[in-house]
Order: sequence, then structure tokens, then C-alpha cells
Amino acid sequence: GGGNTLVGKLEQKINGNPFNIANYSYDHLNRVVVKDGRACMTLNEYNIRGFLTHIAAEDHSQPTISRFFDERLRYEWGFRDKHYNGNIAGITWSGGDGKKHAYGYTYDSLDRLTHAEHRHLSGGNWVNTDWNYTASNISYDLNGNIKTMNQKGGSYPGAAQNMDILSYQYGSNSNQLQSVEDAGTAINGLPDFRNGVSQAIEYTYDQNGNMTRDDNKGLTVSYNHLNKPAAITVTGKGSIYYTYDAGGNLLRKKLDSAGVITLYDYFGNFVYKSDVLQYITNEEGRARPIANDTTAHLTRFVYDYFVKDHLGNVRSTVTAEPINRDYLARHEMATAGVEQLVFDNIPNVRESKPGSTNPDDGMAARLEGGNPNTQVGTAIMLKVMPGDKFEISADSYYEGENQTQEESGAGPIISSLMNALMGGGTYAGTPVSELPDNLKTISGLLSNPVLPEQLRGLQSNDNPMVPKAHINYLFFDSKMQLVTGLSGSIQVQGGGPSGWHNSGSVTIGPGTVGNNVIQPSYVIIYIDNQTIGKNVWFDNMRVEHYTSKLLEEDHYYPFGLTIHLEQAGQSNLPRNDIKFQGQRHDNDFGINIYSFKYREHDPTIGRFWQVDPLSEKYVHNSTYAFSENKVTSHIELEGLESFSIQPEINQAWRELKANFQNLANSVNIGGSAYVEMKEDGKSIKPTVTVKTNAGDWMNYLTHTNTNQGGPSFFKFDFSVESSVEKKAEVKTLIGSAAGGVQINQKGETTVTAEASIKTPGGNLGASVSQSSNGTTTVSGNISVEMGSATVKAEASVVNKQNAVGLVSGFGVEQKVGTRTFGFGASA
Repeated sequence: GGGNTLVGKLEQKINGNPFNIANYSYDHLNRVVVKDGRACMTLNEYNIRGFLTHIAAEDHSQPTISRFFDERLRYEWGFRDKHYNGNIAGITWSGGDGKKHAYGYTYDSLDRLTHAEHRHLSGGNWVNTDWNYTASNISYDLNGNIKTMNQKGGSYPGAAQNMDILSYQYGSNSNQLQSVEDAGTAINGLPDFRNGVSQAIEYTYDQNGNMTRDDNKGLTVSYNHLNKPAAITVTGKGSIYYTYDAGGNLLRKKLDSAGVITLYDYFGNFVYKSDVLQYITNEEGRARPIANDTTAHLTRFVYDYFVKDHLGNVRSTVTAEPINRDYLARHEMATAGVEQLVFDNIPNVRESKPGSTNPDDGMAARLEGGNPNTQVGTAIMLKVMPGDKFEISADSYYEGENQTQEESGAGPIISSLMNALMGGGTYAGTPVSELPDNLKTISGLLSNPVLPEQLRGLQSNDNPMVPKAHINYLFFDSKMQLVTGLSGSIQVQGGGPSGWHNSGSVTIGPGTVGNNVIQPSYVIIYIDNQTIGKNVWFDNMRVEHYTSKLLEEDHYYPFGLTIHLEQAGQSNLPRNDIKFQGQRHDNDFGINIYSFKYREHDPTIGRFWQVDPLSEKYVHNSTYAFSENKVTSHIELEGLESFSIQPEINQAWRELKANFQNLANSVNIGGSAYVEMKEDGKSIKPTVTVKTNAGDWMNYLTHTNTNQGGPSFFKFDFSVESSVEKKAEVKTLIGSAAGGVQINQKGETTVTAEASIKTPGGNLGASVSQSSNGTTTVSGNISVEMGSATVKAEASVVNKQNAVGLVSGFGVEQKVGTRTFGFGASA
């Protein structure tokens, strides 16, 4: 109808051709309840207060509906703590593998997160035995700077470890971080904090407050006139150079690694890498160019969708058109350039093919048992996602009858496999923390001390009359542990003069191996020969990878750190860099930051690199704090300010803020504030008032006493006037024994005189009291009706034994429908 501004359909045109990306359906309050895209359908549910309670991203293209992502938000039930003010008590979620996880949240009096307890569902119970991503011991100083934070992380084998036990040190009278110490253990491949140095000053800043050096990450940063990074140099790895337009929008990113240059160009929604279009972004995801079946030219587009949680974090990247991959190792010199891009170790084992007279089929892989350089041959490691399916096969040949002979064993085979995947033994003795990221992953997958025994178990039924040579497939879970129910080995068949034999193909994927589900992780496929003194040849090693719609999956700790390995995705596609709160993740050379429009956020320590450009509007908050540390129910608006995800609370806050600003323009008063929400006169939100003595504030701000405690907190509530009488009334209680005279437990007597006048426009009141202890108090108050808002102010002058003090306060009440919101201050 007329005036309807709701979006019903999202469409994108490329080369003039329209493509319908998504259709939207709304409820009677104009909230999106169904988003129907080509790759998935997303459903949203809300409670009676308008708070989001459920997000489900489903695949309706198959007879059986499956879910890519499911999240449920609880406020006043389901977890230990109950909240009625919009704070989230806890969430549960599951990804493509269907495994359920949960976070239960704890807050301080200012709604800042202090604890996020992680659990996963196992056997009907919520436990943390297999995975544990708990964030705990999160504490803050009076300005909101993080003082301590602990985080657990998954590892092998068994229980999780304390990957982070962080303590923060700040400059004197400053919000600037000086150092961070980590008493936790650095875990292979996890993105946790690395304690690069231990010294008094580990972070330095320029005159604008921008962080210019991080000694723990080993990087230095220079900035342009917009306080955006112009260059980042990481010691021993390389440099990153950024170019922006006048508005601070990124135009180019240049990577320089020992003279090897890689360019990324950003033209609006178009992203190029080395002059090749990677994708075109849109409101729901991206359009990715691909080649047709006959040429390498990019001729059409495939659409990927970003599935987001309640904070706008991208949890899943789902494609509308899965593309299958066929990897074939023929070991020929003519195909070496292509094969060696995806397979490892081919040059080490390539030799003439026995029995072949075909010039186009003259090479194969010869594996010599017992030789650490050639007992493992052609190998490939691929990222896998739930729903993927594989078919694996190879040809094999050996000469003569097999006799029972000595075997090299599983342990040496794994050592040779690690060297093959790492490109040789050049990394021997190198600390894991110093390896490139892909090599850290390989080390993590193959360093599990129980892996040799597991491999022996997979080959326990081998035929002793045939060489102990195999094509192997090892599937790992998100904790880098072998999934024996999915993994296996195919032993070579009989050889001799009869020639080459095909192993026969094995299929691994949904519905093929019981209830085992491929998790977001990796598979390693390789050939080996463990029989000492017997050569075995392999050729035509084929791996067919049938991909699912789920391309990538990401889950996060509260401040944005990614949960390791669950961000796995298909390695042959452009990685989706849009991650936490919908911002670009920059992890080149391991810098691990999120680039908001105005500032860069470091999720390893939960802080921004730069000062908040709107810091003067938020004097109560540290200039480097992320989202005021309300990280479960608030988002960062472009790196400028914290914003609640609950629209009703934001509306009330905006109206209260406007009235408060009007009052502040005419009344200059210091102190502290509270926020209150009432419905039909009944409070439905605990009211927190921050009150401070003016002298305490001055001591705290000027630091005349370094042990000064600062502000204290207590509960306070304004009463609500139910009506305003249209008459004047004067009431005097001088010398009245009924109420004008009070005697306290010390025997001190106080005489009070009060007067109040109620008029159609508001209230005026005054009182005088005289105590026998020498204290005289004169008070006045005023209440003025301003449309739907009520402005209140009061002041008292206290004279006690010739010492005069001033106590004052004011407040604003704003009605929104049946609810009343209050804001006030006192000093």
C-alpha cells in the first residue's frame, strides 16, 4: 500500500541481467520473519516483548530439510540467570554438523560481560568434556578497560586447555594499554593471544592515540590523516599497505612478502585479487564468478549467501550452486604443472611405469618400503564441510609373489607423511608457533601421540599375502582428532605378471558410514608402502570431491576471536573475509584484526587500536573499549558507539537522551545517571543509579590519591505521579508533635517545616529542618510537565557546624505507550 517502505525483494543486475537474490516476509510489526534465498531459507522468531528468540537457516531444496545454522536466544528462562532488561541469559547454536553448543552469560551491574560458560550437548546432558570455549574472569577498571580475561580452547587429546590467562597493564592516568601477560599455554593452530615479549612497555601510541607498535604480535603501524592504518609491518613476514578514498573507504591492499607482491583492489562492491575478479558483494552475500566446463574464462556467476546470528556475525557461507571437484594424479611430466598445485610429494616418487608402452602413460609413483623419503607417495589434504561426499580410487602394481617381510610400521609412515605435506624436512626443529598457518594445521593433525595406534587399527585386517601398501583416507574432527568411523585404508590387490589392478573406489559421505558426520575440518588422502624390500607402484590416484552447499562456517568467542577449525571452508574458493559483526577480517601475516569503518579491533585482547572518534559523547567509557563491553546484546556502529540489538530499547533511549540533552543545556550539574523502564506504573527493569560525591570525583579525576576508590553504586527509584491536582495547597508542620519533630536513636532532635504547591503546570516544594546536633538543611524541589515528559530537579544546602555542602539531583521521565522510562542524575 501507499507509504510502505518495506523491502519485498532484493535483486541484483550484472551485465543488465537481473537476478532475484532474496524475498522477504514480515509480521504485523514489520519484522522480518522469513528470508527466502536461492541457497537457503532463514526464519526468525520473536517473543511478546519484541526480542529476537530464534534464527534458523534451512535447506529446502532436498526432500529432507536440513539446517546450516540454528540459534536460540534466552532471556528470562533456560539458564541460571534471568534477565528482563534485554540482556541475553544465554544462547544455544548448532552448525552444519548438527552438534549443539551453548553459552551462558554473566554480567556486572553495568551490563558488561564477566563470564561466558560454554557447554555442548552429549547424551542428553550439557557438558564441556569434548569442547570447551569458556571465557571467564573478565574484569574491568572504572573506565571500562579490560583488566583480566581467561579463555579455554580445544586441543588434542581430551579436555580443553587454558589457552589464555590474560592480565592487562595500563599507563598511569591513561586508557592506553602498556602490556599484556599470558599465563596460559600457546596451543598449536589456535588463534589465541601470543605472549611475544614480557616487558613493561609492549604497546606504543602516536600523538593521536593510535596504537603504533604491538611487540607481542611483532608489528608496527603507521596511520594516515584519517587515523586509518596506512602501513603494517610484521617482523619476519612482510608488510601491508592500504590506500583509501577521501571518506576512508578502502581502495587497495598491497601485500609485500620478501618482494612477492599481491594486490587486492576494492571498487565499491567489486573485489579483485591481482586484477582477477574474486566476487561482487551484495546485502545478503556475494556473487562469485566461475568458468564454464570447457574454458578457463570466467563466464557466469554463482551466488553465495551469508547466514548471520543476532549480532550480525557471519556464521555460515552457503552457495546456491555447489561445484564438484575431480582431482587426478597421473604422474606424467606433461601434467605436472597442474597436478603439483594440488598434490604433494609427486616429484619424489615419480619414475617410469612398469609394463607401459604408451608414451602418454609412461610414469607412475614408485614407493620403496623402509625408505623414509619414498615409503609415502602422492598425498593431498582438503578442507571438508558437513554434507561433503568423496569417491577415492587408485591403480597399483608390484612384481612377484609377496613373502612375509619386515614392515616399517605406522609411526615412521606418519613422520614421512608430515614431511611430504610440509614439502620436505626443511621445518625440522622449527617451533610450531613459528610455522606458517597451513603448516601449523598439518603439525596439529599429525602430532597426536595416539595417531599411530589408530592407523594400525585401520589396517588390522590386511591380507598378509599382499604387500602392506595402501591408499589411505584420514578424516579429522574440529579438535584435530582422527574420526576412525570415517577413515580407512584400501590395501593393494594381487600383482605379479597379471599387471596393474584398480583398488576399486570407496565412497565416504552422508549415508555411507553409519551415523558419522563429516565435521568442518580436513581430510588427508595418501598412498604408502610399509613392506621393507618390496617396491609397489601407484598411478591414476583419483579423488572426487562432491561439495555441499555449506562453503564456510565460523563461530566466535564473545569479543570476536574465532573458534579454531570451525572456520574451515573449501580451499579452492575465495575466502569470505566478512566475519565478526559483518566486518572485514584481515589476517594477512597473522595480524588478526577486524576493520570497522573508523577503527581496527583486535579480538585477541578485545580492544580497538584507535581512540573512539565520538569519545567526548561517551565520557563514562574507555576510548579503546569495544562496544562498552556489552558484547552479547550490543553491536559496534562502524567503530563509533555501542548499539543495542533490541529496537524498542533503542527508541526509548533516543527519546530519553534528547530530553536529557535539553535539560543539560539549561542545568549545569554533575553526578551520575540511571535508566528505568516502567509499564503501567510498575517497574519491569531493575534501576541502577550511579551516584558519587563531588569530592570523590575530583580526587579520582585529578589522581591526588592513587588509592581513591571512585564512584559507588546503589539502587534508586523515582516515584511516578499518577495525576496532577488543579489546585494550590499549602501545608505547614511547625512544632507539630505528630510529624514535625523527630528523635533518633542518639537522642538528637530534628524539627522540620515543609511546604508544597501543586499547580496545573507542575509542583513546587520546600523544607527547612533544624537538628540539635547543629545541622541545618534547606531543600527545594520542582517538577515541570513538558508534554509526555516530566522534568524534576531538587537541591539541598546543608550547614553542619559551619561546614556547608550542596546536594542536588534531577531527572526526566518519558512515556512511550503504556511504559514510562526514567533518566536521572545526582551529586
